[in-house]
Amino acid sequence: VGTDIDEPSARIANENAAINDAKCEFYFADGLSDARIAQHAPYDLVFANILAAPLVFLAPEIAGALKPGGVAILSGLLRTQEERILEAYLPLGFVVEQTIHHDAWSALQLRKK
Repeated sequence: VGTDIDEPSARIANENAAINDAKCEFYFADGLSDARIAQHAPYDLVFANILAAPLVFLAPEIAGALKPGGVAILSGLLRTQEERILEAYLPLGFVVEQTIHHDAWSALQLRKK
C-alpha cells in the first residue's frame, strides 16, 4: 500500500500499478495513521520520499508502523539535513544500514531494532 497527500499523484500511481500488473493500492491520505494504511501494519518496509520536515514529523508514526527488524528508506532530503533526520530516528530504535549520496541529495536506509 502507498499514500500521497496529492490526490492526482495517488490516482496516477494506481494507474501505473495497473499498467505494470503490480498488486498494490495507493491512497490519497495524510500519512500512516489513515485507517486504510494502519490496518495493514506492522510493515516490513516503509519508504518515504518526502522533505526533511515531514520526515522528522512522521518519525514516531514510521517507527510505530514498522515491525522489529523492519526497514525505513528515507529520501528526498539534502545531505545537510541528514543529522536532523538521524536525531529524530536513532532515539526511536533505528540504526543506519546505508547512506546513499547523489550530488547534494541523500537517502538513508535505517533498520528498526
